[in-house]
Amino acid sequence: MIILLLGFIVSLLPSIALYLWFKGFKSDQLYKDNCKSTFIAGVIAVFPILALSALFALIKVFLLSGVSPFLYAAFHNFIVLALSEELVKYYTGRKTIDRMIGTVSRLDLIVFMGIVGIAFGIAEAIPYAIGASPLVMIIRGVSVGHGVYGMMTGYFLGKIMEGGSKSGLPAILVSWLYHGLYDFGLSDEFSALGDWSAIIPVSLAFGELVLLIVFIVFIRRARNNEKYTAPLFPDAGTAQRP
Repeated sequence: MIILLLGFIVSLLPSIALYLWFKGFKSDQLYKDNCKSTFIAGVIAVFPILALSALFALIKVFLLSGVSPFLYAAFHNFIVLALSEELVKYYTGRKTIDRMIGTVSRLDLIVFMGIVGIAFGIAEAIPYAIGASPLVMIIRGVSVGHGVYGMMTGYFLGKIMEGGSKSGLPAILVSWLYHGLYDFGLSDEFSALGDWSAIIPVSLAFGELVLLIVFIVFIRRARNNEKYTAPLFPDAGTAQRP
């Protein structure tokens, strides 16, 4: 029990450190309040996912008992988990950002969507810790997967909003496919294909860690680049955002 608790605490440290780093970017109170708002949005996003997972667990028992376990695992991981999680995180994050006073930059979008992912990952880790091994929890925690998916979404969302597009769906596509493949690769049904199947989730977990480092380096440089720090909506008070 003590080892499990220590593993859980250690798994949260990278996400907490990343959030505090983001929050320290600016000293003004409005920015810090915006960081807090997006963190709360990320925590709230967990609840509809838990409800959806419970609903599909019942559907599987009563309506889909004859479906191939492999096909159901693919559907569950790509649609019920990955797609719904990315859509809910995007929706709650975007709604929170749209309500912010003042304007946001492309860098702000990366940071705020990243915070939504970080908060979602921290809240999700609580029920996930039940029955999980400390090693798996630490591996998931070090890669800060949901934070990386959030920064991906924020990066592409910035490019879309800069061009005036009204649809944020393309911003979700990359993170959804990566997320879905990672979750499916960890499933028992996929692992049953053979020992070689472990290559997929291990490679993707390593890829998440690499992407995390890439984003940290990118953000450090972007903070000194007007292209990423200039307001996307200089007339936000009178104009409607796309």
